[in-house]
Amino acid sequence: QISPLLTLGMSNNSLTGSLPKDFGRLGNLVNISVAHNKLSGKLPETFGKCLSLERLYLQGNSFDGTIPNISGLVGVKEIDFSNNNLSGSVPGYLANFNSLEYLNLSVNNFEGFVPTKGKFKNASILSVFGNKNLCGGVLELKLKPCFSQAPTKGKKHSALLKKVVIGVSICVSLLLLLFIALVSLSWSKKRKKKNTSEATPSTLGAFHEMISYGDLQNATDGFSSSHLIGSGSFGTVFKALLPAENKIVAVKVLNLQRHGAMKSFMAE
Repeated sequence: QISPLLTLGMSNNSLTGSLPKDFGRLGNLVNISVAHNKLSGKLPETFGKCLSLERLYLQGNSFDGTIPNISGLVGVKEIDFSNNNLSGSVPGYLANFNSLEYLNLSVNNFEGFVPTKGKFKNASILSVFGNKNLCGGVLELKLKPCFSQAPTKGKKHSALLKKVVIGVSICVSLLLLLFIALVSLSWSKKRKKKNTSEATPSTLGAFHEMISYGDLQNATDGFSSSHLIGSGSFGTVFKALLPAENKIVAVKVLNLQRHGAMKSFMAE
């Protein structure tokens, strides 16, 4: 309803909230000034439709987000976005605004490369201080240099190297764990085998008490015939009394001259 409006001036008040999204309907606006209020939120995308705009003053508020696409405002003369919370990069198309006489982007959160062509060659119409992440620009702006190509490659190389180191470290760690596991398994098997060997007596020792020949001789009265139980092709069996344990056992004396005597005894 107020599309013929040419100037909108509301600076130095205590206005709050955000700007209307349908600013683009004010197509005849030449001057917009809402500086030094308490406005916030993102800037309307429809600013780019105000093609007659020459002066845009939004400084001293709490606007955030990026600068909307205003590439169509080629006739704009003065832009002041300073002292807000705007972020993102500085639009390169502003360099081609032939009518631009003043651009203030100071005290925001802009980052990246400041163009050096077109209007950005003239530091006298440009202010970008207070944006710690900006770089480049003409020397008069006294910004830190940008490292756009070489450092990027170096960064990629560094990231690749880091990935390779991590990968190699993981492989070495896995191999080391595998080696430790194999050594532990081998040691465990050897220890188990040793324990088994120590714990398991011989077959004869497991079932027969170890008795000296002298004791056997005494127990059988010198292998007397009175103690004879029987004889066979592979040996003779005697009855023996073991005094220490007070028990009677059978003692077989092998005929080692007979082939197969030992084998027969082991089978028994």
